[in-house]
Amino acid sequence: DSVTSIGDEAFRGCESLQAIKIPDGLTSIGDEAFGGCKSLQSITIPDSVTSIGYGAFEGCTSLQAIKIPDSVTSIGNRAFYKCTSLQSINIPDSVTSIGNEAFGRCESLQSIVLPDGLTSIGDSVFIWCKSLQSINIPDSVTSIGNRAFGGCESLQAIKIPDGLTSIGNYAFRDFKSLQSITIPDSVTSIGNEAFGGCESLQSITIPDSVTSIGDGAFEGCTSLQAIKIPDSVTSIGNEAFGGCESLQSIVLPDGLTSIGKGVFNMCESLIKVDIFNKNYYTQDNMLISSQGVVLSCWSIADNIVLPDSVTSIGDGAFYKCTNLQSINIPGSVTSIGNSAFEGCESLESIVLPADLTSIGDDAFLLCESLQSIKIPDSVTSIGDGAFEGCTYLQAIKIPDSVTSIGDGAFYKCTNLQSINIPGSVTSIGNSAFEGCESLESIVLPADLTSIGDSVFSWCYYLQSINIPDSVTSIGDEAFSWCYYLQSINIPDSVTSIGDEAFRGCESLQSINIPDSVTSIGNSAFEGCKSLESINIPESVTSIGDSAFEGCESLQAIKIPDGLTSIGYSAFEGCTYLQAIKIPDSVTSIGDGAFYKCTNLQSINIPGSVTYIGDKAFEGCESLQAIIIPLGTKHKFINLLGEEYASSLIER
Repeated sequence: DSVTSIGDEAFRGCESLQAIKIPDGLTSIGDEAFGGCKSLQSITIPDSVTSIGYGAFEGCTSLQAIKIPDSVTSIGNRAFYKCTSLQSINIPDSVTSIGNEAFGRCESLQSIVLPDGLTSIGDSVFIWCKSLQSINIPDSVTSIGNRAFGGCESLQAIKIPDGLTSIGNYAFRDFKSLQSITIPDSVTSIGNEAFGGCESLQSITIPDSVTSIGDGAFEGCTSLQAIKIPDSVTSIGNEAFGGCESLQSIVLPDGLTSIGKGVFNMCESLIKVDIFNKNYYTQDNMLISSQGVVLSCWSIADNIVLPDSVTSIGDGAFYKCTNLQSINIPGSVTSIGNSAFEGCESLESIVLPADLTSIGDDAFLLCESLQSIKIPDSVTSIGDGAFEGCTYLQAIKIPDSVTSIGDGAFYKCTNLQSINIPGSVTSIGNSAFEGCESLESIVLPADLTSIGDSVFSWCYYLQSINIPDSVTSIGDEAFSWCYYLQSINIPDSVTSIGDEAFRGCESLQSINIPDSVTSIGNSAFEGCKSLESINIPESVTSIGDSAFEGCESLQAIKIPDGLTSIGYSAFEGCTYLQAIKIPDSVTSIGDGAFYKCTNLQSINIPGSVTYIGDKAFEGCESLQAIIIPLGTKHKFINLLGEEYASSLIER
């Protein structure tokens, strides 16, 4: 009874602990005090305890019930997180604060009574309490945190107290059984995805106090049929009602000043949109701003003709219009926004207007049926992921006006066979052509300065490529897994070859590295099984780990005099390598550097070497001579081990 506190992690991980008696004089239970006590089934907390620390009972998966005494005023973050057997809990009125994720993932929790003095419900307090069927939120609560009840899929009804002012992001996300909810007049904002995925929600009344509706606030509420947005609302976020496939009518108020992208996309049943606002109008199941920007489309038609008044296609305007096969865009359009046609899987062809200047990020992402597209001469940039996943696209001509191609612009265009990149292009983003497995040839522009990471990775059929003299660096994985690449010319301008740059180029037979290169990255040529010879210039000072690992046809290699270290597994598995001379500049040989070089017969190691890693020469079954300087045999026995003593030859 003399114990007054249980410290942090006091019994953490005591997996066999089934029961414990806590003395009456205890005042606090420390952070993670009983965390991970998987066998703990019951515990009585005495009336003297005032606080339960962070993660105090986290992961007590056998704990079925617990009584919290009236003396407790606070429950810490994650206090009962992942107590998966906990079915019910009564929180006394003395508790004024419940920490974030306090009861998160209590999957068996069916009911809970919250105290009248509680003022806020923190982030993720009841997240993924899948069995929770009822909860009473007291009137004292003024805010509900982000993801507070996210994933409580069995909760059918919930009463929001009158004093609440805001509903946090994802607060009621994926309440799959929730059929109706009343939002009190005190609420001024509805957070991002606050009711997203509430697929049984049929009706909701938004009070006049609300001024903003967040991104995806009601996204995926597939049973919602009608909604009236009050005059107080000035902004509706991106995809706020996206995927509300039963929504038939909606009223947009006069005071609305901002509507996000794709706000009604995939609302296939929407037949009536009443607009009392001069800033917006509808035409052919499209919402268009008075400035001529297409904001959203909920049409199920296979062909759409845009009116001449349209000047821009907004972000996500036709997102997942899966029936759309063709669209006529008027000459008045100058820009296509991000994700404008993303997921239009039936779109086969599109004619872009002559005055178009930009194609946004992900503009045609996953337009799987798109076979051809002509980019007009006015376009200057192609955004990130613009044509990613357009698996039927076979050819594309990029005009001279384009100066940049974004990251992943043509990623996984698996049928793209050829592409001509004009001289105007100075930058090609990372992964721009990654996964274009049918691409056989490509001409790079003369003024290109760098080849980014993974630009041509997994371009299986790419056989040859000419790198222009303007390029100074070859990025990580730039040509990795180009199985059929047989030859490549690296110009004198290149100073570095990135990690895994040519990894898995199994057909590559020879490569010339110019004197300008100073570093060869990790795994740069790993798995180049056909590589027979390579010239490493004197300028190279570092060869990365596994740089030539698995180059099983490599017969000879000259290590430059300026090199200071040979990396981990640098030449591992080079089974045809017969002899190698290590220059005087090298001080360390990494672990497994020549592991399983089964035909290696001799190696010259200079006296400058002070470190030889584990298994550096293990599996070199043909190794007969390790040539070292006079008077250094004892040193190299210490570095290599006694088993190599007979192979050491002093010269």
